[in-house]
Amino acid sequence: MKKILFVIENLGSGGAQKQLYLICSGLIDVYDQITVYCYADYGKDFYTERLQSMGIRIVKQSNQGYIKRILSLRAFIKADTPTTLISFLYGANMLSTLVKSTLKREFRLIVSDRTGVVGKMKIKDMLRYKLYRNADVVVANSSHTANVIVQRAPWLSKKTRVIWNIVDSINGQKSLNSDKLIFLIGARYHKIKNHERFLLAFIQALENTQHPEMIYLKCFGNKMEEPNIVYIERLEKIIKDSGFSQNIELNGETLEMKKELIESDICVLPSLYEGCPNFIIEAMSAGKVILLSDVCSNSDIVNEEGGFLFNPEIISEMTDKILLSINLTKEARMQMGIINKKKIDVMFNPKDRLQEFMDLIW
Repeated sequence: MKKILFVIENLGSGGAQKQLYLICSGLIDVYDQITVYCYADYGKDFYTERLQSMGIRIVKQSNQGYIKRILSLRAFIKADTPTTLISFLYGANMLSTLVKSTLKREFRLIVSDRTGVVGKMKIKDMLRYKLYRNADVVVANSSHTANVIVQRAPWLSKKTRVIWNIVDSINGQKSLNSDKLIFLIGARYHKIKNHERFLLAFIQALENTQHPEMIYLKCFGNKMEEPNIVYIERLEKIIKDSGFSQNIELNGETLEMKKELIESDICVLPSLYEGCPNFIIEAMSAGKVILLSDVCSNSDIVNEEGGFLFNPEIISEMTDKILLSINLTKEARMQMGIINKKKIDVMFNPKDRLQEFMDLIW
């Protein structure tokens, strides 16, 4: 009997949670039992009801100290006897590798490393790579992430695999009676996602275009992380001081992102680093033009035929690319969108990505 256990912090709106949901959706008819274990139940829940409606068991622990988290997961594994455990994100990976090191019970451990890394290695990175010795497979969701892991931890070279994200394909057409040009960002509000520089670039672009009243930027993302309150307040002040408050929205997370993607024209992610961005591959599947930071593996996903890459630390370069995208004709935007959709259908085909996961499961 094959029993799959997924371990993740919570079932909020993040990219890892979306991938877990899509993987579970594809595996539910194949395996005898699938369980999702959340070790810190907090925040807005996006996926519990949907997963349960498919017959997937959800186990949630209340917020605990780290030692209690280890003991609780260890006790659960001993009682439930999964054959394969798949963990998502840094905390879950650390928790799962620590638990496996203390158990004699045999199960296959797959850790999903989704960290697009730039810059110097930190102490927590070395700790992560050392604990990955307890994993059977390390799955990276981009070629850049896999290369970084192998370069920094050569002992993981035989364990590391690249499995690109599964795309949640979006079909639909923007309302034909809309003359607005809508830029859309889908990312949590955090300095890593680089909203601040992009806002400054967008404002400069509005100041240098003939009809700024027809151009809008809509942002959606998680606002709940307490350390980011000051950051969000800074973004709001930039917008207010710009004189373009009517052109820019800072919205919270939404369950209606598919609708927002359909109604947008140009989708943006100005992050300082990325793994494989769900928002961008979904936007490409919806046939949208892409504005994307040229970091990590992003150039493997988007090229000049489907969008514009930029240095996320240079505001003037972002402004230039925004203006280029504003000046595209409708026909050019449509053609770029068609190219993006075709690329996604091949590179992120759900059947192929699911099969790659199934090949790793006991």
